[in-house]
Amino acid sequence: MKAYLDSSVVLRRLLGEQGALEILDDLELGITSQIMRLECIRTLDRLHLRGSISSEEFVELRHLSLKLMAKLEVVQMTEAIISLAESSFSVPLGSLDAIHLSSAILWQRNNRQPIIFLTHDRELALAATAQGLDVKGA
Repeated sequence: MKAYLDSSVVLRRLLGEQGALEILDDLELGITSQIMRLECIRTLDRLHLRGSISSEEFVELRHLSLKLMAKLEVVQMTEAIISLAESSFSVPLGSLDAIHLSSAILWQRNNRQPIIFLTHDRELALAATAQGLDVKGA
């Protein structure tokens, strides 16, 4: 299976949260945006600084996130992605979610291959569904 992963999927899995997708084990190709690394590291740093995870957990989770991301095809930020992300979608999306959605749409268009869009974010899932993507996880 080929799938686009947003940050919520990786973070829920790394943090061992309930409802994490097991589907990641079945990936033939995982795709994500360049912003995934930033989102994951910033979230882990925030959890560490707030005392939700220890220094040891932070180091381990950071390492695991980078190791996982090294296995993914990373869609680099381009003017086309920014331009599409500036568009109006069917539901209100923040900047980072719009970049994830735009990255997935353009990857699918450019590669002429269907992908599954994996997210735990309900609004992002709704917007992705409205854009014709097959969505799992929300």
